Amino acid sequence: MKLVQFTGAKGAPLWISPAQVTHVVGQESGEGSMYGSNNAKTGARIFLAGGSHLDVRQAVDEVVALFAA
Repeated sequence: MKLVQFTGAKGAPLWISPAQVTHVVGQESGEGSMYGSNNAKTGARIFLAGGSHLDVRQAVDEVVALFAA
């Protein structure tokens, strides 16, 4: 079984099997600070078989390239 390493939304390493992925969508969100920081975070949400999903820091094009490698 092939596993691909990603960085989770909070910085922890995540290992995902490409065979479990159903689709990937892009995400953009604000910093989430109550002080109004405008550092935008970008990343991707990876949807898995069974209905769950994982948020990663990599952009959608990087996610697709890593799964294709």
